[in-house]
Amino acid sequence: MRHRLATLLLLAAGACGESAGAPPPLPGVAEGQRDWSWRDVLERPLPGEPAPLLALLELQPASARMDALDALCAARDPAAPTTLMAALRDKQDAVAAEAASLLADGRYLLALPRLLLGLGPYPVDYDVPIAMRCAEAAALAQLGNPAGIPLILMLLAEGTPLQVPDAQLPWTRTERIVYLQELALPGLRALAGQDFGFVPGSPVPDRERAVTAARAWWEAESVRLWAGSPVTDPGLTARVRLVVAHLSAYQLRQIDAARFVLANLGPGVLPLLEEALRSGDQYARVHVLEVFERLAASCDPKARARLANLAAEPLLRDPLPAVAVAAAAACGAARVADQLVVALEQRREPEVTIAVLDALGRTGLPVARAELEAYAATPAAAALPTDGRVALEAALLAVDPARDTSAFLAQLASPDTDLAFAALQRLMTLTGDDFGLDPAQPPEARATALQAAAEALARRTAP
Repeated sequence: MRHRLATLLLLAAGACGESAGAPPPLPGVAEGQRDWSWRDVLERPLPGEPAPLLALLELQPASARMDALDALCAARDPAAPTTLMAALRDKQDAVAAEAASLLADGRYLLALPRLLLGLGPYPVDYDVPIAMRCAEAAALAQLGNPAGIPLILMLLAEGTPLQVPDAQLPWTRTERIVYLQELALPGLRALAGQDFGFVPGSPVPDRERAVTAARAWWEAESVRLWAGSPVTDPGLTARVRLVVAHLSAYQLRQIDAARFVLANLGPGVLPLLEEALRSGDQYARVHVLEVFERLAASCDPKARARLANLAAEPLLRDPLPAVAVAAAAACGAARVADQLVVALEQRREPEVTIAVLDALGRTGLPVARAELEAYAATPAAAALPTDGRVALEAALLAVDPARDTSAFLAQLASPDTDLAFAALQRLMTLTGDDFGLDPAQPPEARATALQAAAEALARRTAP
């Protein structure tokens, strides 16, 4: 373990710095104003950009607005991107969808953050009509960003045995599904180079085969596609820097939207996020590390290693436990254990230790298993608080599915509700289900749920 310490201390050289000053002003937001949204801000012109031609968006009928937008783009008018982003709010779906398509046709990458906010975050910003989410998902894909592909695949699965159950569907089912699928398909073709033979309204078996093939493509290619997601356009990077600079925003809605945008820009955003780790604002550091955690799933091994290296400094050196906890979660999501091993030796705050144990389990790595087994035999492990004992046992199960589950099941069955609730939280991480287990019930009333949990844990080792 000692050789890792020397390496990681070199990686983590330098303490968290102070912020360089006040964040840049938000366009259209008065000083001290709190009730603003990123969707509004990100479609407005930044300093030096032309203002939108709002008069075009008042033309009647709707076809006149569409013709005006087409002409604006054909002329490559400098005001086209901000005018088109303003048109994404048009009350007529056809006009708004045309604006999304024109943003893609014009390769206006500065619109990526605004288009992303058409997809989420859930549930805060799902007031966007599903037709617009389809159009924006397709535009994102045509601009090289794959964030809308899961929504597109969900739409294409409608009306087949592969469709999402009602309770999980992020929109109200509609008879306009063929129209929605036609809006979405250009996005699939843009990134996959084909539509896998999907034809809206064709026989169910044909659509099911096409969706199955498209899902397999996404599973195989998603990380590669995320690696190619663009983040270098000057207008785009200016907007990303604006979001990063305001990660300490007041309202939860603003924070959620910022995290959603940054995480869905893909691994290419890491260099811009790195700047926020030097912020003197603890909330900004926590939020950027939360973005790291979300980004990990879209990173290839090289990007995951970079992400973990960036998280090493706050994990090992940040004086605030909340920041170190978020850094541990990022390393666990990246499935990189070295930084976590060092942190288990160096950090003494109980909440950080528990976060590191959870993260080591999340990596699933043999080195994490060896480290956890060694730690379990130490006096420090014996002195862990309730949640720490559960975290250690769950982490050992996470890295070794064949491990005897009796100790963990005893924690789930404990009459100590704090212990049982802590175990239930980890059960959901291990199996994805809570099996109806209620730690507030007496242990004897949990028998059926405990049996289901035991069977689910055992299935993790089944061939």
